Amino acid sequence: MFLKILINNLFIMMQMSVSLRELNELKRVAIDFVFNIDIIRDNTYIHNSEYGAGGLEYEDLEYSDPSITFTTTDYTVYSPDNEIITGGFLFINFITPMEYSMDDKNYFEERFNDLISYCKSKNLNLNFVDFFPLSPENRDTFNAMFKRTELNGIVTMDFLMNNIFEMYIKKIIELLKPDKIIADDQDIKNFLQKKNVDFIDYNEIMK
Repeated sequence: MFLKILINNLFIMMQMSVSLRELNELKRVAIDFVFNIDIIRDNTYIHNSEYGAGGLEYEDLEYSDPSITFTTTDYTVYSPDNEIITGGFLFINFITPMEYSMDDKNYFEERFNDLISYCKSKNLNLNFVDFFPLSPENRDTFNAMFKRTELNGIVTMDFLMNNIFEMYIKKIIELLKPDKIIADDQDIKNFLQKKNVDFIDYNEIMK
């Protein structure tokens, strides 16, 4: 019994809290990178944010057009337990579940809640991170943005994902030192495979 308590205490000591300031700075660098790409900045509008707006004026935003509105979350890494500590599971998502279309929102929220419940039942800490530091209000319009004449052949999704991974996601992984990385979104799974990053499919855990 004493040995079990000692092992548990050692495990807890090995887990470390992660600096929110350091995480937020990584997010700021990634956002600055996105908005230093003129073509992206000129085709987007960002609201509810300390970062200000993109080059597209809000009154010019047409939802029938593949223009895109971004929003920012009030977190860089989210933990259901509030304290962000190393180890455990890191769920890499494409965008925050709050930003899914209403048709899909309940479905994805249920999947997130199921994962949270699973980790609690196994006494595992869980952290969430959105791959993109800015969340599009609509996934379809985000994807459509890369088909615009102004972007086509100049800025690709691969270019954006590769750069954001190197300057943002990769460094978050290094800071959080997760025991396991979890992915559910197919684009994220494909990307992690190309990068030879070990991960577990959400469906494998929850089956």
